[in-house]
Amino acid sequence: MTPEREAVVRRQQPGEWLPEPWMIREATTADGDVWQVTHRGQLLATLPDWAGNLALWMAETREDVPELLTVIDGLRAELAQARHDPLTGLLTRAAFEQRAPHVLGAGPCAVLLIDLDGLKRLNDQFGHDAGDAAIRATGGSLTDALEPHPGATAGRLGGDEFAALVPLPEAVALPWLLRGLHDSIAAPFAHRGLRLTVGVSIGACLTADLPAVSLPLALRLADEAMYEAKRSGGGWLTAAGPAPAHRSVNGRRDGRRGTALEGIPS
Repeated sequence: MTPEREAVVRRQQPGEWLPEPWMIREATTADGDVWQVTHRGQLLATLPDWAGNLALWMAETREDVPELLTVIDGLRAELAQARHDPLTGLLTRAAFEQRAPHVLGAGPCAVLLIDLDGLKRLNDQFGHDAGDAAIRATGGSLTDALEPHPGATAGRLGGDEFAALVPLPEAVALPWLLRGLHDSIAAPFAHRGLRLTVGVSIGACLTADLPAVSLPLALRLADEAMYEAKRSGGGWLTAAGPAPAHRSVNGRRDGRRGTALEGIPS
């Protein structure tokens, strides 16, 4: 849709796009600005802006509503697939970062950074499908750990690195959360008749300790805590203060993969 055509469509009233009781309208949700398709007041689909524009164009130029709904269903499936990591079902990095402001803005949170230890050894010894099984199991552990916390969300940032945002009004609950998550991820998982294990290092930051709520800062502090836990052989650790303690290299904590510091296991 050209910008000129989009401007025309946006000026129309919802009732002109589809015959009643169908409606396509713009809305602002936790996932940002979207288009919602409703029938008799029931929400059928929530689409990103580009997909909503396509649906509007089809609605205006074609009268075949069932065909339109088929296209919408396809777009919805493609959107869900693009927003979720296929191995774990967790959010992708981009979807996690898009969701984060809404979670962080709702109240005090714990920001977690999780990094698996020994995944390369597992891959070398048992094959990459064993590593994939470990990553899937980690995703399951994260999902289970966050279930008791309404509004919590988790994502796979890439490789063996994960992040989570957990609404946590009471900071005293953080050690129990971290201990339970660590023990769940480090527990043996089944793979082709074997019981395999992988280590894990977890860093955490409480947004209530920050001078201002910021996902990049919270992740940076959680990353530093994770790094210290990794240096000690794994486990979990909470950020010691509201300011980063390590030097940055290209915007990343010195010692992370992609920097020059060696000797720290990944």
